[in-house]
Amino acid sequence: KIGHLGLTPDLKPYEKTKGIVFNYVNFFGLCVSILRLLYLLFISPKTYSDFEILVNVLPTVACTAMIVMMYYRKYAVTIYFSFLVLPALLFCIYLVIQDRGVLFYLIPYMIYPFFFLNRKRKIIPAFILAAAFFIFSFIVEAQQHNDKHVHDLYLELISFIGSVGLTFL
Repeated sequence: KIGHLGLTPDLKPYEKTKGIVFNYVNFFGLCVSILRLLYLLFISPKTYSDFEILVNVLPTVACTAMIVMMYYRKYAVTIYFSFLVLPALLFCIYLVIQDRGVLFYLIPYMIYPFFFLNRKRKIIPAFILAAAFFIFSFIVEAQQHNDKHVHDLYLELISFIGSVGLTFL
């Protein structure tokens, strides 16, 4: 039922397909964000601060909010929320815990506008926003290269697999 959440029978077939895919992407994103959070709390050999955990809770909250918005048939609001808030949120997570893997999620956000948004004036800004955060991350990484920060490779692997799954969806 998650695929058809908030969709009405009067939608055109293409719009209905977009809505179904969007719902699956949101649900998959929720599952991956919960998996990341469980890893951070119980499995990771590294101890994360309360602030780092809180920042990592935000994608779970955002995905849940989008599922609720879809339930209440706020499709347009959900789409804008997704393309404006989530790329910035992903970049913030990267800045806070230096998880390079979370940046892989920006790649689907550079692809999704071409499917979910229907006008160039919406597609181009959404693409540019995700691409800008992706590029800024490389600038931050280059500036912090001399810091002896140890990356959590398993967390990055979870993020990479999750982003590949989102791209596949």
